[in-house]
Amino acid sequence: RHPAQLDLSKSDICLLYQQFSGRSEHEIQDCLKKALFLLDRKMKLPQISRRYASLCISKIAAAIHNAAKMKTLDKVFLIPAYPEREPKIMLSYGDRMDDRKYQKLVERVLQTDSSEEKVALILQEVHSIADLLDILSDAELHAEELGLIINTLPSAVFVALLSQYPNDDFLESEHEQLLYGALQKRKQRLSFDDKEQGNNGKRFEQCRKWKKKT
Repeated sequence: RHPAQLDLSKSDICLLYQQFSGRSEHEIQDCLKKALFLLDRKMKLPQISRRYASLCISKIAAAIHNAAKMKTLDKVFLIPAYPEREPKIMLSYGDRMDDRKYQKLVERVLQTDSSEEKVALILQEVHSIADLLDILSDAELHAEELGLIINTLPSAVFVALLSQYPNDDFLESEHEQLLYGALQKRKQRLSFDDKEQGNNGKRFEQCRKWKKKT
């Protein structure tokens, strides 16, 4: 592959582990110097870029050496993420599916053994908040499955569900208790920094606007 188009994959990280595991920092430096030489021959780097890369080799080698020992090379050699390639989850308050289609979906979910397949099926077929609330109850999902779905939902949809269960005062069924627990676990995982910076409030405000549009 041409280095200008070098997108690493998980298999590449495994190869890098084989390349660097058990090597000393000096050996890793030699490897990086050789890599820089080959890169320069391939891309004709500007002199200032070559000089900067050369100065960074010792620090990079130390980071690689430590990451190889800690088995965290994926923190040094990053795998690119492409959020635009992820499936879009779009839900509205309208557009409920007809009863027959909904019942067939419930039956398919109940007949599916894999938790991952259940979650994928629900998120693929359900397109309204009302249908989502219904199927989360009717599909007899376990706590782990509910948690998997809740953690996959976009922030606006998550906040919309959270607003349906603001507290545990009136939870009548075991399902509602499990769903409330899954919502609270995701809410608790919101970072301290997000709360400090007011991002949480922004999400709620975005959800209010989103509700009005739909």
